[in-house]
Amino acid sequence: MENFDSLRAVELAVDEEVQDLLDDYSLFRLSPSESSNRLCAMTRAEIEWDSEKSSKVVSYVIKSGIPPNIHSITTVKRTLDDFQFLWQQILFEYPESCVPSLDNFFVSPFVDSTTPSGSLICSSIFAANVRRLDRFLAYLLWEFMLVGDLQRDFIIERSRNKAKAIMDSIEDNYSSVIEDAEHEEMYHQYTVEMIEMLNKDV
Repeated sequence: MENFDSLRAVELAVDEEVQDLLDDYSLFRLSPSESSNRLCAMTRAEIEWDSEKSSKVVSYVIKSGIPPNIHSITTVKRTLDDFQFLWQQILFEYPESCVPSLDNFFVSPFVDSTTPSGSLICSSIFAANVRRLDRFLAYLLWEFMLVGDLQRDFIIERSRNKAKAIMDSIEDNYSSVIEDAEHEEMYHQYTVEMIEMLNKDV
């Protein structure tokens, strides 16, 4: 539900506890998937001050829980940099995957979110970003939605081990000798064309 300025109640609330409560109830309005009774959704975006970078950063609030138990809900905040990191790891582990692009995300540092006009612009931009990233959640690991701090070194090492295991499996199960060069060339060309078509559609 939105007001005449297309702002939701959680975007108008100034108290953090009220915002958190509204996020919780908006999560349980969703329907669980057939494969899991746990719900997961990105509820909103907010501008925060990053003391390490000494600058403002956009954080995306991700909620996860098992309805109807509101006490099961966990909350994590992720930046676009976190999503880009996981996106790179997914493509490293599974280069054949058709994963949504994270290009063309825009948040202008010159937009003042404290002014009425700036707030509307930020809300519009954030709403579009939240919708895109929420669809992307289906491709990520549960730890991305449940664990507060991402252990990047551990994730990178795990991705390398998975990629190595896949390569070892390929070497063990497939011959490196090409028996029918013409057939393999035709199949390779077909594969290249299919990948180009997918790249245009993604």
